[in-house]
Amino acid sequence: MIYLFCALYPEARGLISHYGLKKDPAENRFQVFYNADKEICLTVTGPGEVAAAAAVGSICTKYHAGHADMLLNIGTCAAVALPAAAEYRTGASGGRADAECLRAEPVLPGSAFLCSRLVEAATGKTFYPDMIYRHGFRERGIVTGMKIIDDAEAGFCTGFCGVPGGMPAACAEDGFFLYDMEAAAVYQAGAYFFGPHQMSFVKIVSDAETLRAEGAPAEGAPGRDVRAEAAPADLSARKLSKEGLIRIMEDSREEITAYIDLLRSAAGGRDGGSDAPGGEADAAFAETLCRDLCCSQTMRAVLHQHLRYCALAGIDYRAAAEAMYRDGKLPCRDKREGKLRFEELRQKLL
Repeated sequence: MIYLFCALYPEARGLISHYGLKKDPAENRFQVFYNADKEICLTVTGPGEVAAAAAVGSICTKYHAGHADMLLNIGTCAAVALPAAAEYRTGASGGRADAECLRAEPVLPGSAFLCSRLVEAATGKTFYPDMIYRHGFRERGIVTGMKIIDDAEAGFCTGFCGVPGGMPAACAEDGFFLYDMEAAAVYQAGAYFFGPHQMSFVKIVSDAETLRAEGAPAEGAPGRDVRAEAAPADLSARKLSKEGLIRIMEDSREEITAYIDLLRSAAGGRDGGSDAPGGEADAAFAETLCRDLCCSQTMRAVLHQHLRYCALAGIDYRAAAEAMYRDGKLPCRDKREGKLRFEELRQKLL
């Protein structure tokens, strides 16, 4: 089964219509929708980390989510960028040193991203979903916070709500990051049921903000405020209408549904998610490969997902593996070597 989690109904409406999902009348805690074969289950969690984690735990327990299933968190987010000017991080001496030029790339509402790194703002914890499928999205890290981000938010310089290094660390090389209120919580709750290779996070930008960061103070010096340029004090005042959210999600629906269909196929489609990537010969080859890579149970599950995807995408994974056998890289002597060869094979397949 594919478990879809959206924070708001307008974010989910297009998917409900596309897949012909019907509401579960027996579920009274969350809005839950599924298709006739119960192959897709979509849950509207409500906004925020607590609601998202509660929904994931409740629904995945009720439907017995496991190794043959996939989790996909879909929704809107903000894109927060530094301006395209040099930003300074002050050294311990108090002088302006280590100038960091961050090139702020314009991000328009409607841009879709697959999240490769999830940061929980309250704790600074970072999580990395496995990126094992080819896709058409741009990749980006996302910060998950407990409230709507606004221009008076303190700590962008010395540590963005617990993110070590503050704003520059949260930004990628092109100077912006994504911000939402659910992703990291969905990951942490989902980790009780899924491996990192079974969870994906797709976010569509609904708001784009440019912030101005002052230099971080020397050690022991008082912090300095950060102010957004030409932004109201509370972004909730600029909250998109229901129709606006529906329109943004609708513009990305084709790209999102293509990815969902890819995950459905990789999970085994309607056959219940068999571990085998293909027929008996493929299953035997996969088992031999797992043995020769000295795979742990987690590595074995990830490898089977890779091989199933390769079989569906027409990628010749046998040729890649056989080349490693010819080069003497397989079989491996121990688990340590197996991990290295496992990563090498993954890179060849992707």
